[in-house]
Amino acid sequence: MRQFLKIAIIAISTCLIILVLSGDSQGADGVTVNQESGVAYREGLEQFNAMNYDEALILFEEAYRLDQRNINALFARGLALVRLGKHSEAAEILREVLSRDEHFEKAHQLLPVALANAGDIEGALAAYDSGIELVGDNTSLALGKAVLLTKIDRHDDAVKVLEQANERDPDRTEILEKLAYAYREAGDFESAFVTSQNILAQVPDHALALVITGDYYRFGGEYSEALDAYRKAENDIETKAYAEHYIEEINRILEELEIEREFEARMNATNE
Repeated sequence: MRQFLKIAIIAISTCLIILVLSGDSQGADGVTVNQESGVAYREGLEQFNAMNYDEALILFEEAYRLDQRNINALFARGLALVRLGKHSEAAEILREVLSRDEHFEKAHQLLPVALANAGDIEGALAAYDSGIELVGDNTSLALGKAVLLTKIDRHDDAVKVLEQANERDPDRTEILEKLAYAYREAGDFESAFVTSQNILAQVPDHALALVITGDYYRFGGEYSEALDAYRKAENDIETKAYAEHYIEEINRILEELEIEREFEARMNATNE
């Protein structure tokens, strides 16, 4: 179970850093920057969207050099550096963005990712806390912090963050799926199961919720219910192998139980 869920949560974490760059060229005060800077920025966007991050970085640097009011170009430099794997450099750029505009939401989202990838986990957690304090009830920041806490096995702390996020937005599937996972990893199987049922009420074929449901029933010896959940999870490519493994395992257990019952019935008949 742990291997599948680790893969799932890492995939979710990767999705959190897919931030859309603004097509506008403007400063922290919302003032439109000069034309040359704007042209360089838009050319950088074209290269960025084509995944030519080295070329994009050069153009973003040029856009910012031409007009240092172009805070979007500065942020874009940070994002390009993240995509190039230069996380420490990216963190410095993103800190500069926030020194210019402390409410720049995308920078608050990306800075802790850069710090975590640079190996500064505590700094990343502090950056999440700072972002949450300055931006307010930002679900993306709460989810990012919870994912990081989960990846470093601080599941109880992740649960607290996610429960607070769930109180603010109780029907958001993205929060519920991470909460179900965090409960599961923290050893609270009952809460993980209940949360999974809430997910399935919204998304009946939700693969992660089906796997958690199947595991819950399997651990409790309720094999028919477990098989039903696993067979549904078998339809999703990400959970197919895991579900098939436990379908086979449960069928083996059921065969053994049937053999035991037949043996006992024969012994009882012989004794009579």
